[in-house]
Amino acid sequence: MSVRIDDPTNNDSLGVMKTVLGITLIQGVTDTAAGGIAKSKITVLNDAGRLIADTDSEHARRRIMNEKVNLKATGGPIMAAAYGKDQSGYALVDEVGDLARDFERMRESVEVAMRRMRGG
Repeated sequence: MSVRIDDPTNNDSLGVMKTVLGITLIQGVTDTAAGGIAKSKITVLNDAGRLIADTDSEHARRRIMNEKVNLKATGGPIMAAAYGKDQSGYALVDEVGDLARDFERMRESVEVAMRRMRGG
């Protein structure tokens, strides 16, 4: 990931700042969250629809960040529901009963873990 740095006085380019974002941290959080709920699967996508984390495939390298595995384009109504929002969203497929309560608890756990990792 890189960001252009501009001079605030005249908008001339001063350079580029580059950082590497390790997705293994995100994958670890999803593994922990999914481990707390029986039969759960967590899939995390970037804004383009590429997989960042996929607990169902154990984050298979052949699927992660593969442009041919694009769930935004091929995910059907479930992904359309998640991407249909103006901001980050999620879609819940309830195949085993009252999963909504467990999902909400898992989402809150992930948020707490992410705050801890950011030092807040």
